[in-house]
Amino acid sequence: MSVSQAVLPSFFITLASFPILNLIAKKWGIVDKPGGRKIHDKETPLTGGIAIGIGLISMYFFSPFVFYQYWPLLSAGSLLMLICLIDDIYDIPAWVRLFFQSIAALIAIYGQNLRIDTLGDILLLGQIDLGIFSVPITLFAILAGINALNLSDGIDGLAGGLVLIPLSFLAFLSFHAGLDKMFIFILYICSAILSFLMMNFRFPWQKQARVFLGDAGSTVLGFLLACLLIESSQGNEALIEPVSALWLFVVPLIDTASVISKRVLSKKNVFSASRDHLHHLLLSTGLGVTESVIAIYGIAFVGGLIATQLVDVHEALRFFSFNLLLVIYIATPISYAIFFAKQRTKSS
Repeated sequence: MSVSQAVLPSFFITLASFPILNLIAKKWGIVDKPGGRKIHDKETPLTGGIAIGIGLISMYFFSPFVFYQYWPLLSAGSLLMLICLIDDIYDIPAWVRLFFQSIAALIAIYGQNLRIDTLGDILLLGQIDLGIFSVPITLFAILAGINALNLSDGIDGLAGGLVLIPLSFLAFLSFHAGLDKMFIFILYICSAILSFLMMNFRFPWQKQARVFLGDAGSTVLGFLLACLLIESSQGNEALIEPVSALWLFVVPLIDTASVISKRVLSKKNVFSASRDHLHHLLLSTGLGVTESVIAIYGIAFVGGLIATQLVDVHEALRFFSFNLLLVIYIATPISYAIFFAKQRTKSS
């Protein structure tokens, strides 16, 4: 199968589904309304995830051999999409979402046979094999990927790009490794995301997103990316070392860890909405939405380069560097907050 045969069906079917889906969304109230901390000023359909799902399902007709290879992931993703679509309409409790996310993750673990069996030599102690802890740690990793991307989805064009960039690196690696089915599957996802970004990214001719991913989209994309990172970093045909998966997903992981840390320290609900994400910090400096998104894309791209090009650097050093970056990113705003609190106390 040529690249065009993999890219074009998913791209155009995803794009063609938006007019119909948007009409249905407006009729059923599946829209994101402006107000509060939101930066858009009109009702926007939450149809990005559904359109991407339709584009991926087209794989059944155009690449059935790939579809059957990955049908457990697609089935689990469909379950997530259904639950999150209900959540977009009715706002279901967090524990219900987490329950179905866990079911989807278990489908991937047992249906797709995904396991994190080793963490690599990240502590200079030799390969760390997980043994009986393989399944629970894999479950945690998938749930972390899902919710990290979901929490990072805050401004136009951001979440789609944060999935597209690491998948592009994996597509390059899988192509050169001769893993044709993985390569075609990733291309289908990437082309559907590109189609979505045509409607979601802020271009000179498009001042505001015309559709949003919604929880259905960010959850499913986070799930698929997490599963593909696990598949790519384990087994005899691994494309990357386990530590490289952290760097390929660097922005959502570090941003989410920072936000959760700050909310725990301030005794707030970790799932509550706030303006303490990386994109909010960039916006507060005076950057526009597009400039902030491009800056974050740049960070994600550098993470991809570290993951795939610095393979001669020992795993332990890359793991230490990732954690050092995490600590610095978490500690810096907290330190500033403490400093300014003390200054206000002195002045009063």
